[in-house]
Amino acid sequence: MPPVTPSIDPSAFVHPRATVADGAELVRSIAGEGATIEPGAKLFETVVWPNATARGSLTRAVVTPFGTVDVRG
Repeated sequence: MPPVTPSIDPSAFVHPRATVADGAELVRSIAGEGATIEPGAKLFETVVWPNATARGSLTRAVVTPFGTVDVRG
C-alpha cells in the first residue's frame, strides 16, 4: 500500500518551518511558522497562527496557540 502523505492544495500556503502530518488536508488555508497540522486534520479556508496546533475538521477558522475561533459568517 502506498504511504499516506499530506494533501496540500496549491491554494494553500505552508511556512517552510510548519509541520503538516501525513493524512492532513489543506485547501485555501495558511499555516504559519512553527504551526503543527495533526494527522487527519482537514482545513478549509483556515489560518493557523505561528506555533499553534490544528486538529480535526475546520472550516473558516483561526487557530491560535490559545484556542480556535470560528469565523464563519
